[in-house]
Amino acid sequence: MPRESFTCPRCGAAEADPVLATQRFCGICQDFTGRCGASLIAGALLATGVLEIPGWPYPCTSTGTERWLLARVAAAETGIGLCAPHGDRLRAGAASWMNALGLTLNPAGWS
Repeated sequence: MPRESFTCPRCGAAEADPVLATQRFCGICQDFTGRCGASLIAGALLATGVLEIPGWPYPCTSTGTERWLLARVAAAETGIGLCAPHGDRLRAGAASWMNALGLTLNPAGWS
């Protein structure tokens, strides 16, 4: 049986622990960075004062297969993985109202 591998989209480290790799968990970041980052975006939006996020289901336990860059006002860019349905929502226009709140979301591709 092949060993599960996982490279963190946030810090770029390869996870050596096969149990953590299976769960898409990065031991360095101490987060499930390989899963869809919908919760991370929701948290950033809630920090801007948004009280509800209609049409944005979170938390999402799907694997993050698309790489996006999230930038907040006065913060460094963060690489996150999103599942295809959440990526589709951003491409369909959800990113525009998030941008108005000070969040910048751009597809980045995997390096």
